[in-house]
Amino acid sequence: MKVYLTPPKTKSKSLNRVVNALIKYKPQHIKIIENLEQSDIIIMHIVGRQDRVKKQIERTQKPYAIIQYCLRSTLKPSTKDWVPIWENANVVWSYLNLKKSCIEDGSPTDFNFYHAPLGSDPNTFYPSKQNRDYVIAISSLSYMTESVREAIVAAQRIRERVFFLGPELKKSNVDCLNDISDSILANRYSQCRFVSGLRRTEGFELPALEGLLCGAKPIFFDRSHYKQWFSKWGIFIHEGTREEVIDNLEIIFKSYSESITKDEIEEVKKKFDWEPIIEGFWNRCLL
Repeated sequence: MKVYLTPPKTKSKSLNRVVNALIKYKPQHIKIIENLEQSDIIIMHIVGRQDRVKKQIERTQKPYAIIQYCLRSTLKPSTKDWVPIWENANVVWSYLNLKKSCIEDGSPTDFNFYHAPLGSDPNTFYPSKQNRDYVIAISSLSYMTESVREAIVAAQRIRERVFFLGPELKKSNVDCLNDISDSILANRYSQCRFVSGLRRTEGFELPALEGLLCGAKPIFFDRSHYKQWFSKWGIFIHEGTREEVIDNLEIIFKSYSESITKDEIEEVKKKFDWEPIIEGFWNRCLL
């Protein structure tokens, strides 16, 4: 069977991590191809515009499976707009509880839903013997999104340093790196006490998982889609105003000293092991 799974072009590395895992743990009879028209089935990565998804489905007239990375942050956040697409998919995979969202919206739930997290590679992301000189690791393409500004200001208040995976910010307490290898990234995570998963509205936050595997304590907003996967290991704060987030982060930075243990990292490795996650997707996709 020939499968097309090329993701949309984006500066984010997260989609590429998913694609690499799909390829690594695919069944032997699956052949990944770059030509959409010659494929037997399309894996669609949903990161935004619904109209483009519909056009692709109508144009290709091929079987498809969906990986839904966002819902409430799309231009059409109601499940009522998405259900007709989901109902015709071989499978819909999301770390978001789409069926719960359907119930909230009064939408049908009769589609093949695979509710599973994303994963990570513990052979790449693991603690190295480092001093944790950074108070927090943050990542984004912008200073004003994913609570980057809030984390930096909170760290400034207590005179702590920040590691930022992203473009140069020219902030006195921030060390910025971009386009680095995963081994360098893991080394930097191992120098951080906390790692940010502070994306508003919805998300999964692979950097938070990767930082957690390196021994950094993840911080999320107190939403169910974060708690369902990270409740045992994360710190959760109210998704309030920017100033409220800064105040809460300052309190955590000053008062929270509990570190991630080796046993906890072993638990995380098992829960977010790519192999069974991907095998579960392929099994449902190819029914």
